[in-house]
Amino acid sequence: MQLPTNSLQNWLLLLAYDGFHYYGWQIQSIHPTIEGELEKAIETLTGQSVDVCGAGRTDAKVHALNQTANFISSARFPAEKWRLALNAVTPDDIVVKHVLPVPSSFHARHSATGKRYRYLIHNKAFPTPFGSHYSWWVRYPLDLEAMRKAAKYLVGEHDFSAFRSSQCSAPSPVKYIRQISIHVMKSSMANLRIEVEANGFLQHMVRIIVGTLVEVGQNRRYPENVLELLRGKDRRKSGKTAPPYGLYVLEVLYEGHEIHWPAEALDG
Repeated sequence: MQLPTNSLQNWLLLLAYDGFHYYGWQIQSIHPTIEGELEKAIETLTGQSVDVCGAGRTDAKVHALNQTANFISSARFPAEKWRLALNAVTPDDIVVKHVLPVPSSFHARHSATGKRYRYLIHNKAFPTPFGSHYSWWVRYPLDLEAMRKAAKYLVGEHDFSAFRSSQCSAPSPVKYIRQISIHVMKSSMANLRIEVEANGFLQHMVRIIVGTLVEVGQNRRYPENVLELLRGKDRRKSGKTAPPYGLYVLEVLYEGHEIHWPAEALDG
């Protein structure tokens, strides 16, 4: 273990985690969380109590492929030593994939210019034994073209009040969705993925969008209804909130910042 000095360094982590056994990102006094495990690991290594700031507060059971977080420490570890040491003391379902030194002003959430999420759906008549904690089983066939048509209405800057949790504390419901894509895939866990990129997200926004698009795919609502939901701004009229365990943090965007992850560290 390296001894701490008076020189502080801001460190940015690239993380992957299986969120199924955690009560989300934000630290809690009783239940295990991603933030809590990382802060515990850093204190174990350095003896210092630090605040780990995540790019977003993922809900309970939500996963991450490329989540980011930063913390400030005076411990004299090089970046690679941080990665190796943290992986030695964190649970196996939380992995530090890469570590970068960043300026003191950098903040994993406030410096981000956008995020990208992925949602996995197992759309077959039978469940999968390999993905019950990692995808949403929708047993009846989905009309993907109708879903894609509905998704187009969501692209652009809109008031997403109809697609936010009633407990959402964001000061403004206006967000800009840059892209929504729906892809067929081959995997033991899922055969359909929905990806959404925006400049920011409201609480449960991606999961409500997915739940609404699935209802379109089931012919329970028509694609143009999504435009009506945006105009009506009424959460009660939009679709169900899709289960959390199908959701993954896919990418955190930092345009204008010198953040370069090695290709082998990125999943997706």
